[in-house]
Amino acid sequence: MGELFMSLIFWAIGLLILYFVIAAAVKRGINQSILAQFLKQEYGIKEEEPPSFLDDDSNDWNQ
Repeated sequence: MGELFMSLIFWAIGLLILYFVIAAAVKRGINQSILAQFLKQEYGIKEEEPPSFLDDDSNDWNQ
């Protein structure tokens, strides 16, 4: 029973890692494609990344 459970956990972790690798590769491939470059140039589409919590310089703890 324990071996089956560990085997399932290793499979799940492996599939999760594979999912993130494929998702990153597809996103990078689409963003660097000729069509994406044309759309960015033609329509001025800019990717906005969500702000990082490290970018927040507020000192709320001093108030």
